[in-house]
Amino acid sequence: MEQTFYGMLCLASHVKNQHAIGNPPLPHLHLNLWEPIDGQVFLDVGLLISRLFRFRYIHFYFPWRSVDDWVDLTSRISSAADIAVVFNENWSVNQVAGSSSVTVQNPVTKEPLFQVISPKNHLKVDENNASSHRLTLDLETLAASGNAQPDKMYVRFRVRGVPKHFYAGDLTQGDRRLVSSWTKNEFIDFRLNVRRGAPPNLETGARRFVSFSKVHLFLMRHRSHELVFQDSAFKSCRSLEDESFWARYSHPKDDPGSDDLVRAKRYVANSLGYQWTKKESEKGSPVHEFGILARYKHLEVSVLTFVFAAVVIGAMGNALWSAIAAVWCKLTGC
Repeated sequence: MEQTFYGMLCLASHVKNQHAIGNPPLPHLHLNLWEPIDGQVFLDVGLLISRLFRFRYIHFYFPWRSVDDWVDLTSRISSAADIAVVFNENWSVNQVAGSSSVTVQNPVTKEPLFQVISPKNHLKVDENNASSHRLTLDLETLAASGNAQPDKMYVRFRVRGVPKHFYAGDLTQGDRRLVSSWTKNEFIDFRLNVRRGAPPNLETGARRFVSFSKVHLFLMRHRSHELVFQDSAFKSCRSLEDESFWARYSHPKDDPGSDDLVRAKRYVANSLGYQWTKKESEKGSPVHEFGILARYKHLEVSVLTFVFAAVVIGAMGNALWSAIAAVWCKLTGC
């Protein structure tokens, strides 16, 4: 797909059974945007979906060229403690023999809830051009790699190299070069499946936009940013508990060293998580589009810039005064 677009798009293709009886539950989508100190933003995508989902393929479209492969996060959420932190639920897990998959179940009733399955052999970048790329998940092979039960499957992966303009834009003070500090305003404008601006030929009879029963967006950013405006989808803001877990989970390395973890834990401790959620209405209307808008302000300080500007302006003032004095002497003969 060569056309440019804004935001993230999620579509499904290749109907598996057009005559299936009943409607399987709609998928849930969990999105986590991380803003590390080094500026390398990444997006974690978690998909909870039924094995009875009518389509074989899920396509994730992102409006930038992929220069780095995606990361499988299955091993980072494979224990009961990990699941409790990620889902904020006290569930138990059973390791699936001979695989990295785990089955999550209700600890009281022992009812299986969903299976966490690695997307390693089922997710790939199958389109990549100058302005966008596409990740495609094969649900048929994914389901075949796990157990027949439970009905729902969960995958979680990371997309790296996210450009800031994918979800944010700045409103910068015009005289910032002349002052020692200024307030930087930033707008968060995250969009999922917003039809306005999407390529007109993207949705066809065989390829449809995915609707969800619930969409969560979590934005992790430094505490120095102050949220001053949020829309109706905003739910909460909190510090990240279990800092040791999140330090290891969020680290770009699969096996970070002790010094790396110390720095990562410091970053987590200095960050806040902001949550936006939209879910299926009481009347059963699903989430067809997900868009949020928020504004942050952040105090920027640059003493060196201020000092440099003061020196330059002072030097220019001295030079101008000397020039005026010389002209005056010529005119008056002093």
